[in-house]
Amino acid sequence: MRPAPLLSRRRHATTEALVGLYSVVLTVSVIATLYFGRAILVPLALAGLLTFVLTPLVSRLERGIGRAAAVTCVTVLVFCTLGAIGWVIARQSLDLENQLHNYRANIVEKLHALDLSKDGTVKRFSELLVELES
Repeated sequence: MRPAPLLSRRRHATTEALVGLYSVVLTVSVIATLYFGRAILVPLALAGLLTFVLTPLVSRLERGIGRAAAVTCVTVLVFCTLGAIGWVIARQSLDLENQLHNYRANIVEKLHALDLSKDGTVKRFSELLVELES
């Protein structure tokens, strides 16, 4: 057998180098696009996820009331659910804010009830809480 000509070997090496370079450039450009486009791509991905999650409910309602009404009902249901969750979280936050002084006083009282050594971790934590309180 005759050895392959030198020119053919060079072309093959050049082709492999270009394919490797194209792969690197493609990878970098995809990563850059995903990084800089995340402000648009994340909401689109979330919308796609919600579409897949809500499609079965819309399909069931669509049989009885039609597509537009089913989509409207599911949208209203989702917004009402989100509003109810937000209302519960807001109420819990306000309740926590109102009870925070009692909680703080209770924690400080319980820490003072412990027999604390001079250089103990609990003692330092207690002093930190007292400093934060004032």
